[in-house]
Amino acid sequence: MAPHSPVRETSRPTNRRARGPSPSLTARHGIAFARNPPEVRPLAGRFRPDRWDPSCALYRPATASTYLPFGGGPHRCIGSALATVEIKTMPACLLRRTRLRLLSPAVTPTSVTAMRPRAGLPVRVL
Repeated sequence: MAPHSPVRETSRPTNRRARGPSPSLTARHGIAFARNPPEVRPLAGRFRPDRWDPSCALYRPATASTYLPFGGGPHRCIGSALATVEIKTMPACLLRRTRLRLLSPAVTPTSVTAMRPRAGLPVRVL
């Protein structure tokens, strides 16, 4: 979800004459572009939280190497588990500091194992 890669960009001017691209060309590490390929995450550059809903057409089940900056196999990032926990915890931390207001005062409860609003609970973030 990050708009920019955490991978450091390095560049160095050159005056060497060589066949190929212009000496002023900036080459970037491929991981910055491989982060969310369209076949794995359609419309990756857009804010679409429904893409993680299994009933959504954009849903793709995640695998251990879906998020390429973490890598995969024996060279997988050792910090990936911590980063994943942080990603899951961050919304709760942000919501603690946020005020919400119900969009409709009428909430119809329904019961499965626990009580919950039948039609969800639409709110406005203040």
